[in-house]
Amino acid sequence: MPYRTSENVRAIALADYDNDGDRDIAVANSNAPVRLLRNDSTPGNIIFSLVWSAPTSDYSNDVAWGDVDNDGDLDLAVANEGISRLYKKRWRHAQQRQQHQCRKHQSA
Repeated sequence: MPYRTSENVRAIALADYDNDGDRDIAVANSNAPVRLLRNDSTPGNIIFSLVWSAPTSDYSNDVAWGDVDNDGDLDLAVANEGISRLYKKRWRHAQQRQQHQCRKHQSA
């Protein structure tokens, strides 16, 4: 499935961030926000939906998933030129759907 964009994609990282059994994609872009694409695929039909964009446009070089704070949720680390960022995920259940809030942590 092509990912069409005018952005300069630098790296991707696969992980099941929403715990639904399929791999989702984090996309690191140069001079554009990091994007999170949720895997909504069904057998024979590949679909990825944009569900989140970072609040800032950085020159991102790499992106990686990991549970940084050992809370059981995947966090997203982004290596940028200049300030790298860590987005910590918190989940809430509301009206039978999961919503996420990302808190930004900066490192020099």
